[in-house]
Amino acid sequence: TGSAQRQTGQVIGAFKEGEIQQIKCPNCGEMNPEDQPTCTNCGGSLVEPSIAPLAAQSTPAAPKPKSKLPLLLGLGAVALLCLCVILVITLTGNKDSLTGTVQNVAWTRSIAIEQYGLVTRDDWIDAIPQDATLGACELQYHHTQDEPAPNSEEVCGTPYTIDSGTGVGEVVQDCEYRVNLEYCEYRINDWQAFDELALQGTDLSPLWPNAQLSDIQRYGEQDENYAVYFATEDGILEYNPSSENQFLQCQIGSEWLLSTNAFGTIIEIEPAYE
Repeated sequence: TGSAQRQTGQVIGAFKEGEIQQIKCPNCGEMNPEDQPTCTNCGGSLVEPSIAPLAAQSTPAAPKPKSKLPLLLGLGAVALLCLCVILVITLTGNKDSLTGTVQNVAWTRSIAIEQYGLVTRDDWIDAIPQDATLGACELQYHHTQDEPAPNSEEVCGTPYTIDSGTGVGEVVQDCEYRVNLEYCEYRINDWQAFDELALQGTDLSPLWPNAQLSDIQRYGEQDENYAVYFATEDGILEYNPSSENQFLQCQIGSEWLLSTNAFGTIIEIEPAYE
């Protein structure tokens, strides 16, 4: 009287991945799956009793004091991290001003040369261009999905039980599929790196390298780097202009106001006289 049906859908036992372990029956020594309630050989219970012996209950063990070492270590790590952040902000944010005179300049410019021809590459089979010549292929893991697919491997977790509310549990096992696809080598005509040309100088007239290219060659990626050396009361300091226009303004003998950080690195420059 007054009873109510149990709620359905409750998971009985935690879900675990991996194989089910074997345990020994305390009565006959037979090995059984760990999720088995009784022994398959003698029928004895495999579940450890939840009530301790009376002798053990008469003198309960005092709880062990929790160690404060992990908490102290965590607080110490947080404090150290905050100190490092403050130090970096302080060193890189503070600015000191110096007056510097341009003593020397230098520049380097490089340009890649690409050549059109047969190249060997590799990729997944569905990403290979149609006009490529296919080479050797092998199956490799590509992704995981819930539904089965060709060249897939089913991987399942440990079975677990869901309460149906009727006194009979439903055994459920979650599975996924590791899909393997063909990863292939192929050959195709395309542009590839062939050579690199470079020029450098110590004046304010930077030039790009020039070469006589064949019909199957072209210029590729370009790169340029500039350096200005200032004579200051702290010695010679190097600055790397971000553009050719700023570099060309740094005439030999001109004076500049230099902003430096705590490491002595120049971060900004502006003419001392307008």
